[in-house]
Amino acid sequence: MAKNKKKKKQPSAATSTSGSPERYIRQAARKLPIYKCYISPDWREAGEAHVIVSRINQRGDIVAASYLVDLFCLGVKQTYWNIVDEKDLQQFVGDSDQFVEISYPEVHNLILGAIEFAEEAGIEPAADFALTQYVLSEDTDDIELIEYEYGYQGKHHLVIGEDGAERKFLSVLEKNLGDNYTFSDFSGEYDEEEEASDEDYDYEGYPELPHHYDYPEYPAEPAVKNPFLLDILYNPDAAVLEMADIDKIMALPYDELCADIDTIVRYEIGRTYQAIADGQGADIDFYHVLRHCLAIIIATGQPENFATVRELVRQSDEFVEEQLGYEQDSLLPEALYRTCGNDLTKLEDLLYEHGMTPFSIDLVLRALGLVYHYSPDRSYEVQEILRRLLVNMVDRLPETDRCNPLMAGFVLELVSGLHMTELLDEVKAVLATGYVDADVIGTPADYLASFGTRTPDIPEDNPNIYDYYTDLRQHLNS
Repeated sequence: MAKNKKKKKQPSAATSTSGSPERYIRQAARKLPIYKCYISPDWREAGEAHVIVSRINQRGDIVAASYLVDLFCLGVKQTYWNIVDEKDLQQFVGDSDQFVEISYPEVHNLILGAIEFAEEAGIEPAADFALTQYVLSEDTDDIELIEYEYGYQGKHHLVIGEDGAERKFLSVLEKNLGDNYTFSDFSGEYDEEEEASDEDYDYEGYPELPHHYDYPEYPAEPAVKNPFLLDILYNPDAAVLEMADIDKIMALPYDELCADIDTIVRYEIGRTYQAIADGQGADIDFYHVLRHCLAIIIATGQPENFATVRELVRQSDEFVEEQLGYEQDSLLPEALYRTCGNDLTKLEDLLYEHGMTPFSIDLVLRALGLVYHYSPDRSYEVQEILRRLLVNMVDRLPETDRCNPLMAGFVLELVSGLHMTELLDEVKAVLATGYVDADVIGTPADYLASFGTRTPDIPEDNPNIYDYYTDLRQHLNS
């Protein structure tokens, strides 16, 4: 993801209007002391922040400006201002859970960093920012520099809402970024090219690959040999493990640690999977436990924990999303890679396992990508695993219980990303079935034209648990 790496001067002001409130904001707002600042509490997860910055004069008049900030692509989407009193301000933010208080340096850097990121794609802030910029301080060295991450998975990502208003930015992104951006469209509107693509890939009537798993009996209690692990991992304030706690954990004999972590993972799955399936995931505490367990598994890299990780991969997409969020794409593949040892048939068997969803299979594919990328002596073995899978897919597509167009898209995406030109004949045979998701790879012609030039979506291989928590702490504090 991109970061706002440097401070930048704010956009120049538009021509002044004649109204006295506007003139007052232009001329006097920055001279007033900062009063209170607020932000929507879920802004990190949502990729969008609603920010309020206020200043107050000696009479108690408050100049307040609101900024709707898109952190994925557009920067300041909407902004407006008002002059209010304390009662009005508190009625807006005080009696609801829509806002939490935040320091001014944090919102200052967040807003200007988002504007800078959007301008990299040729997108300017909303027109009214020409006035509301004056509620923000000048961007000088007097204000602490705080870096935030912008974009989604390293790229500008445009979210098109239900009314389709954001579609106008697609041409701007293409002009300035080429194909180096992504977008999600929730408007239900498609252009002619997209409609033609859907016709080329007519797989309507084939449902998503369904999740199915005969759940084993999980432990009713986490009966571990080292109870202090429970105190550390189930500490409600332990989103990030302390270095002293990591020292204590990693000092355990690995056989004991692996056995205890396996027990905790299975207990945690049993404690939560049914509630998540019933849509009650928001009521579950201790979401960080499985993330801690995976970090420990990656650090120890013991084959004895492969079955532990496999049990997590076998869970539903909803379970994995609730428990691990965006970190599923890095933690689970690396845990599979670190624990499969020299036996890649463990990963190959998972690719054919009944009941695995396309997204679960993609996690296994990413693990194979890690093997190929970081263990070059095993690259041929990975290549032949994928060759056998491609041949098998030609006969299976478009089965809905073992293989579907989305899964096929993930497989072809990996083969291209790993530059496996040796598999082109098998790839063309899969494309000829007509059952490959164009939303993943594009049209067959585009896919083949760019084959071998795509960047593989492979997680970074870093088993150092101390580095992991250092980076995580910095991320959460940024």
